[in-house]
Amino acid sequence: MSMSVEDVYTPRYVDGTLDALLAELPALMLTGPRGCGKINHRVAQGGVRDAPGPPR
Repeated sequence: MSMSVEDVYTPRYVDGTLDALLAELPALMLTGPRGCGKINHRVAQGGVRDAPGPPR
């Protein structure tokens, strides 16, 4: 059985703030250390347009 990001996502303190900003802005750049949940947040919210993949 495959688990998706939505199944294992741990809510972050900034989720509400990010959702409010994304409702008002056309784009938002998330920066932070590796492994802090930048991509997982957007995947769980269904807002990723260009998810990272394997290097080309």
